[in-house]
Amino acid sequence: MPHGGMTTRAGAILPPGHAQTIPADVQLVNAGKVLEVLDTEMYTFVQVTAENGPLWLAVYKTAVTKEANVKYSNGIAMSNFYSKALNRTFDVIIFVDSLEVVMK
Repeated sequence: MPHGGMTTRAGAILPPGHAQTIPADVQLVNAGKVLEVLDTEMYTFVQVTAENGPLWLAVYKTAVTKEANVKYSNGIAMSNFYSKALNRTFDVIIFVDSLEVVMK
């Protein structure tokens, strides 16, 4: 697995509304620069730059740091998502299967 990459683990419990099956051949079609990172026991929440302004992503726990350039897969968007672990509500967050740190 590439440095910083993350792949869904079989049998993991996904939050309500998250797709239960994720294709094995996920392509990393989006890119951005990391603005903020919040880790929980199971997930890493990452705010990245995007075409229409900052965007929050959630991915199974992975090593990523602020200012890193990343590529990530498409995912499932959720509105008003409340994270119990962070005691925080995200207006919109996208649960992605893969996120990878890239060298620029």
